[in-house]
Amino acid sequence: MKRISNLAGRMLSRGGEDVARHRAGLPREFACIAFVLGLALALPGCVTTPPKRPASFPAVVGTGFPESWAGVWSGPVQSHGPSGMLDSFPMQLTIAPTDAPGRFDWRMVLSTPSGPQEQPFSLLALDRAAGRFAIDENNGVVCDATWIDNALHSHFDVGGTRVQIRYLRRVMPGIDELIVEMTMARVEDAHATGGNNGAPEVVTLPVRSVQRAVLRRSAAPARPVAPPQSRPSVRR
Repeated sequence: MKRISNLAGRMLSRGGEDVARHRAGLPREFACIAFVLGLALALPGCVTTPPKRPASFPAVVGTGFPESWAGVWSGPVQSHGPSGMLDSFPMQLTIAPTDAPGRFDWRMVLSTPSGPQEQPFSLLALDRAAGRFAIDENNGVVCDATWIDNALHSHFDVGGTRVQIRYLRRVMPGIDELIVEMTMARVEDAHATGGNNGAPEVVTLPVRSVQRAVLRRSAAPARPVAPPQSRPSVRR
């Protein structure tokens, strides 16, 4: 997870010098990308009623995941912090079945000033009925991922950074998009409130940066490919 930690650290940094270093070249890890928005805590004293989805919200295609997502998706990634946009760069995500049952190619290419950076990951279908998937970085790291409400979600801590990712495919008239979102916060920024007068203690973290990619399918689904060779994986 060291590569993810490097990216998260750069995204969380503030000031012109940090932004300049970020633009000079991104680390290889835009990994385990999938974005989680609207975390609901089922705790006493917290609002548990989910907000109503706007009537104009586009229909989401989730049938046959991940087979129906197969193809080459391309588009821009934008990184934002509290002070505004930090950077923008092209991204490509290739999703394709492999010869191994339950294993899919999940290959990302980031076009950075220092040159293209490729992450040859794999998506593992562990238990479709339970929505259990995982993104295997093929380097010993495996990130759990869960299929909920027609989106793929992942949540993990690495190098002092808490990362939430969501992949969401949506369809509008004439548009078929894959949205990839990632939010990051420093674990050290966690602080608690409540814990007295009958109120539960609630620990919260301020979000420091957000990345958002809007990808469109630029090629037809690929034919099965041989899965990449990997070392024994360790679940995170």
